[in-house]
Amino acid sequence: MYQYHHNLLPSSFEHIFQTVASIHSYNTRLASKSTYYINNIKTNYGKYNFRFAAVKVWNKIESIKHLPLKPFKKQVKFNIL
Repeated sequence: MYQYHHNLLPSSFEHIFQTVASIHSYNTRLASKSTYYINNIKTNYGKYNFRFAAVKVWNKIESIKHLPLKPFKKQVKFNIL
C-alpha cells in the first residue's frame, strides 16, 4: 500500500484503489488525510480480500504515511511488535 500511495508500482496497478477525494466533489476530513475509499463488503470472503484489508489498515496508520520507505518500515515493525 505504501508503494501504491507513493506511485512506486508499475502502471498496471494504477486504478486498483480510489481515494476519498476522487469519490466526493467536496472536501471532507477523510479526503484531506489522503485516505482511500473502502467499498461496502457483504461477505466474509470480501473482508479478507486484499483490496479491502489493505485499505482498512492503511487508513488506520495516520502518523507514518508520509515517511520515507526505510523509516516507514521501521515504524511499522515497531508498532506491530
